[in-house]
Amino acid sequence: MNTPIEAPTVSLDVAVDVNQLFATPVWSAHLGFMDRHVDAMLRDITALYKDPGPAPGYPVGDHTMPVLQDLPGDHWRDFFAALVNVTEAVSPERDERWSLKSWALRHPVPETELRTEDEAIGQVHHHSPAMFSSVFYLQLPTSGYTPEQLGTVFRHPVPGAGDLFSPNLVTFPAYDLDLLLFPGNVDHASKKPFVGVEGPDRIVVVTDVFLTHGNDGWAPRRKVG
Repeated sequence: MNTPIEAPTVSLDVAVDVNQLFATPVWSAHLGFMDRHVDAMLRDITALYKDPGPAPGYPVGDHTMPVLQDLPGDHWRDFFAALVNVTEAVSPERDERWSLKSWALRHPVPETELRTEDEAIGQVHHHSPAMFSSVFYLQLPTSGYTPEQLGTVFRHPVPGAGDLFSPNLVTFPAYDLDLLLFPGNVDHASKKPFVGVEGPDRIVVVTDVFLTHGNDGWAPRRKVG
């Protein structure tokens, strides 16, 4: 079933930028108004790591269960309302009905087993069949890194093509409270905190956005297992 999106408690008017990577658009928006909600979001996420605990079977980082879209509170209401606003601003569809699946992804600071910066790139993957996927930089380390070193990596959609004319991997830099939105079938990966980066941990909120057209049968499963 669809997660109801309630009225936000603050103005959600944000500028949405389009960034053309390869032939793929990646949209970005700075959700500065979410600054007032960061502590509450982090408290909920910390609780999820204890009960019901991390989700099993994910090789790309330390995930919570994908239940953020169902949590109560103004902080989650405002965040998901803003996410839907950004999605609708760039979607080719109209009269949409959206279903959301959202979880937190944590990379500890520092991950001491990383010996080179190339090893700091997580496993490249995509989120098909989601129409869109998003990354919200909720918490970043405080020092010892550049925005590119903790950003999100995107891979050229045509194997080998990027090797001839442009880099095969492009990194979108990470900034506090920035939201990235991109097509769900785009290959991407997280940049892990490298040795020398100082805490706190890198924590992002990842959300998959599904277009249901009112057909709840296409909604993602809300429980693992």
